[in-house]
Amino acid sequence: MEQKNTEKDNIFMRECEESVYLKIRLGQPSDTPRPALLIFPGGGYEFCCNREGDPVADAFIERGYHCFVL
Repeated sequence: MEQKNTEKDNIFMRECEESVYLKIRLGQPSDTPRPALLIFPGGGYEFCCNREGDPVADAFIERGYHCFVL
């Protein structure tokens, strides 16, 4: 069975800054609670490294986690 994840609306952390948001990535619905993981992509305080956010979330979603990428 192919597992699809659900991307919900982003939660913006600061009204004046659209680049700071929490991306909600949910796995398949389940009758039992699932663990969640908060992911902070790197970038050395200068930028957000895209290869460290969504790909990491995808890997954990496949293993049964819900993910939140800041």
